[in-house]
Amino acid sequence: MGHDQTFKDLLSPLFYDFLKLFLPQIAEGIDPTVITPLPTEVFTDIPEGEQRTGDLLVQVTPLGGLPELVFIHTEVQGKEGPELPYRMWEYNALYTLRYKRPVISVELAPFARTGTVELKRYT
Repeated sequence: MGHDQTFKDLLSPLFYDFLKLFLPQIAEGIDPTVITPLPTEVFTDIPEGEQRTGDLLVQVTPLGGLPELVFIHTEVQGKEGPELPYRMWEYNALYTLRYKRPVISVELAPFARTGTVELKRYT
């Protein structure tokens, strides 16, 4: 099993702790008792589209009685290639179209060796 899969397996049961550590503003706004893993497979088009499988997709419920559900898509990367910004956008768009709800996409690059936590916006 590679490092990539190990991080995915660890992240799922510890997802709220991950958010508290790295994205505390998001963690503060969700109910930690209602985090539901979802299937990550999507298709770019039906019936001939390409299959895309994200690393982790969870459904969370915001605090404060808001009825809206939010989906958080996390992608674990060993290294960042030039195709990553487009791929992150594509996953975000496909999940948004499938579930018709807001999606927050997060890249986790544990082997990037930058020694920092960075917030990047892919546009």
